Amino acid sequence: MKIARNIFLGIVFFTAATSAKDPAIGLTVKNPASIAHPRATIALAWIDVYARLQRPDPGNVSVIDKSSGKEIMLQVIDCNSDGTPDEIIFQSDFDAQETRSFLLQKGTATKREKVSLVDGLFVEPRQDYAWENDRIAFRMYGPAVPDVDNGIDVWTKRVRSLIVRKWYKGEEQEGAAKITYHLDHGEGADFFAVGKSLGCGSCGLWQNDSLRQPGNFLFYRTIANGPIRIAFEVSYPQWTVGGKRYLETKRISLDAGSNLNKIDVTYQSLHDGESLQIAAGIVKRKGVTAFHNEANGWISLWGPTNDDPVNESLGMGVVMMKKNLAFVREAKDHSFIIAETTTGATLTYYSGAAWTRQGDFSSSADWNGYLNMCSQWIASPLIVTYGGN
Repeated sequence: MKIARNIFLGIVFFTAATSAKDPAIGLTVKNPASIAHPRATIALAWIDVYARLQRPDPGNVSVIDKSSGKEIMLQVIDCNSDGTPDEIIFQSDFDAQETRSFLLQKGTATKREKVSLVDGLFVEPRQDYAWENDRIAFRMYGPAVPDVDNGIDVWTKRVRSLIVRKWYKGEEQEGAAKITYHLDHGEGADFFAVGKSLGCGSCGLWQNDSLRQPGNFLFYRTIANGPIRIAFEVSYPQWTVGGKRYLETKRISLDAGSNLNKIDVTYQSLHDGESLQIAAGIVKRKGVTAFHNEANGWISLWGPTNDDPVNESLGMGVVMMKKNLAFVREAKDHSFIIAETTTGATLTYYSGAAWTRQGDFSSSADWNGYLNMCSQWIASPLIVTYGGN
């Protein structure tokens, strides 16, 4: 498996012009895991940064890697869309159990253009939401798209550049000018068929040993869009299961360099605290092999992308927080991982895909190894400590 240690392709680093009087504070970040964590995302609470750097403007903060002296690209995120920042994120590579040092600075920065490694957009008149990073692309469907449900579609990429807007534009052209994204023109294609399934890692209620899906999303909002993270939320219309009414909201985020989306799903009802089982699933294609590792909290499918062997293999997977995992279930059309939660609470899990023609994975062993690593990263999150200059 080829996971690069330094893959900030297309990023333009910045130089900060800070004066001696500008506040600065040291920061140490430790990877407690016994495995390396390349392209790890470090998240800092804005309230902490704001207090320590004497109330900076969001665009007036920089992060310096002490080992190289270079400024690192960062992103400020307003997680609840209230007009006030909530966190700052940046990325770095970590060896097993490595501690790295950074410097947070306040001051006027001279910045060149940032090149985003993620993108997301809601597309009219189709009313679907598509998103991507430098590895993979996905989409979900809104009310205008018939014959689908709440599944996640996969767009396989074999370039590091962003393609979603370009592919939509090509598909929308008429006549000879049309460039369909269902054929690979050198960048990848949409080979995946979602239909009424969960596709690549969506979820639904699990009741009476059956999957219950809410249909297409009704509302959406974009929370963050680059340069490091794309994050958005989709909400579904009220639906009834077993005589009880539910409202579902999914918050999906995808960071640069990752093949997995982080999915935070919440079910609300008239009575918060009611026990629920949630099924996150991946749809079975012809010729796939199912794998699962309940000890590490993941399931996967690996096999032909489609009927044309030139398109090689596609892997899909779901990684569940082990504290929520109940059991794994193989069905005729899906592999499921069942989690336990309650109404009003947020369940977090991860799902995504990898294509062999993209170049990072060549076998099911590569893909399953990646899911194992992701499980360990989730179980051993980075430890952040503020210190002196």
